[in-house]
Amino acid sequence: MPAQSSNQPPEHIETLEDYLRALAESHSTREVAQALSQTAAQALPETSGLLWELAPDRESWRLVCRWRNGHADLVEPSESAEELPEAADGQFRFELTAQGLLLGELRADGQDSLTDREKSLLRTISNAAATTLAVLVLQRRVRQRNVRDPLTGMFNARYLEDTLEREVHRARRCQSHLTMIRIEPDKISEFILDYGPESADRLLQLMADLLHRSFRGSDVCARITDFGFCILMPDASIESGYKRAEAVREELGEMRVQRRGKAFGPLTVSVGVAEFPEHAQICEDIIQAAESAVNLAQDRGGDTTCVAERIHPEPA
Repeated sequence: MPAQSSNQPPEHIETLEDYLRALAESHSTREVAQALSQTAAQALPETSGLLWELAPDRESWRLVCRWRNGHADLVEPSESAEELPEAADGQFRFELTAQGLLLGELRADGQDSLTDREKSLLRTISNAAATTLAVLVLQRRVRQRNVRDPLTGMFNARYLEDTLEREVHRARRCQSHLTMIRIEPDKISEFILDYGPESADRLLQLMADLLHRSFRGSDVCARITDFGFCILMPDASIESGYKRAEAVREELGEMRVQRRGKAFGPLTVSVGVAEFPEHAQICEDIIQAAESAVNLAQDRGGDTTCVAERIHPEPA
């Protein structure tokens, strides 16, 4: 008769098969956490514990699940901490690491009462979860590289164009408005000559941060040229878009770049606003209308906001 494995009792084989199947079908970190906690609760009903996860920003921790008395529960994402809290006395701790990434930490109560087999089982399910979590993290990074600007973290031009096409179709179908705002810094070449390219990069990052704070979550903020930004506002009229653009222009004009104890700036911006369907009927014309409005603002000396002129649609 073959010897039994010293790492896991045979009665847990079916549970582990279900667990691995659940991990393979997981599409989010919460699904992975749920599978892990349910497996721990089912395989080790006399134990209790929890799972801390390193958040996607890699700067904070959040408690994602607990198990106790054979039951497992997910925890609301609001429970987070900048640093991983100290473990309680007598907790069995196991770091979840894979692909060179620290992903989380599993903690089970009653370390002294856990058998070697139970600890081994917890390590096994933790390692499997860590592998799946690492795949999800790496996939997310690849997606972000494809649609995000690495300097500012904003969406790139390709993402904006794809989103604009979808939103134009939706606005046409729903007979709603769609507003585009274009922003270009004034005299950026002179700024670079005076303060250097590093200060210009820092300026772009500060502008991006302000834009992210100033618009709705449904709005799309993108960096589309070296120094140009664009904001797409679904379900927004030209009046609300212009009002938002003016407020942002004034805030950007007050911005200063802090480097090595010195404040550089200010740097004003020229802003253009265009609306579907008022100024253009197709994607290319909407972009052209917003750019023409920026050019008009620059021709007027900059530090102003202009509304686009209507671009006639192409003949059917």
